[in-house]
Amino acid sequence: MNHIRNIVFFIKKNGFFPTIKILYEKMCYRMTTAKKVARLEKNLPEIKKNRMLFHSHVEYGDNARYLSDYLVDKGYLDKYEIIWLVSNPEKYTAEARKGIRFIQELEGESGLRTFEAYEAVLSAGYVFFTSALRWVEDRVRRPEQRYIDLWHGCGYKGKKGGRISFDYVLVPGEMFVDVKKEFFGCDRAQVLPLGYPRYDGLCAPVETDKVEKLLKKGNAKLVLWMPTFRNSVTADLNEKMDNGEFGLPIIRTEEQLREMNRFCRDNNIILALKRHPLQMQYHSLKPMSNIKMLDDNDFLQAQIRMYDFIGYSDALISDYSSISVDYLLLDKPIGFTLDDYEAYKEGRGFVFDNPLEFMPGAHLYDMEQMQDFLKQVAKGNDGWKQEREKVIHQMHNIPKNRQYCARIVDYFHL
Repeated sequence: MNHIRNIVFFIKKNGFFPTIKILYEKMCYRMTTAKKVARLEKNLPEIKKNRMLFHSHVEYGDNARYLSDYLVDKGYLDKYEIIWLVSNPEKYTAEARKGIRFIQELEGESGLRTFEAYEAVLSAGYVFFTSALRWVEDRVRRPEQRYIDLWHGCGYKGKKGGRISFDYVLVPGEMFVDVKKEFFGCDRAQVLPLGYPRYDGLCAPVETDKVEKLLKKGNAKLVLWMPTFRNSVTADLNEKMDNGEFGLPIIRTEEQLREMNRFCRDNNIILALKRHPLQMQYHSLKPMSNIKMLDDNDFLQAQIRMYDFIGYSDALISDYSSISVDYLLLDKPIGFTLDDYEAYKEGRGFVFDNPLEFMPGAHLYDMEQMQDFLKQVAKGNDGWKQEREKVIHQMHNIPKNRQYCARIVDYFHL
């Protein structure tokens, strides 16, 4: 039944003939690569203890990218071989010159892994990843290897999906240890409150000139709007929520969107709307003067890591997403859009019984409240500082020097 549902979803998303092409690719795969992989599984390659394999749902990004960059910058390529699985290795020629090896992960558009990807992951001493590697978990995962799930964030959202196999998984602080123990169905000792590698980018000085090339802000206030996904590109993760014409919280019509753009223009605010990597495209959104659309490709093309950019902002608007938890480290204003709070509570639910108590900022239920929050940011007002101070040390385990990658490297004796 799931197989049929996925085919229907693919046809709706990609069209009939592209779906047929993908099904043809899968048939060819079974006749060629699948047989080579089966032979590889019977004659497993030698595990190379000095080989590190990195994989991220956001390609060459997120926590895996920050840890990989740290290791390269600190000279660990003298000790370890670092391999990344990506869609197109040719895109990373400049990075490869540093000594990183890039391997193509997928064959065609079928979503099936290449033989080289299997060989690399089965021979790595360390496997660092940010989302489930079920194509490995469901086949061969060797006990001599160390699988470290760097994960992609701890927010407020309830459980969705199944168990992910790892030796250890990272969380921001002690408050999330039991939450993720239950979420993953693992032992408590496997959940490590070390914080995330990307926090190094969040807390470090920002390259202003580089960021300005991505998004010219000038003397305007920069407010990031980073909603979690509602309508997902992945059928199994789709929240199936009605968020109006654009799939956004608060703003449901084109007139409201234009009104918000006028408001931002009149108050010297740039509102940067960053699409969640699992969110379907906001097809109806047109270029505007003060509301700017961003996605992961924009950061990749600008050669800037997203969390470096986040640290450049003056405030955040989000909701139940992990970015709200991460942003606490900047000690800047946060607005939480909660217009679909009750629907979300009845649907996916939350990890906390009292999630609103752990949302230290403005609680926004409509356009007027959202604009009032933006107006306070434009004036430089921050009336939520004490609220943030009450929860930050519950949600975060902050190292004295605020160097998260160094802490992780030390913990695993790399």
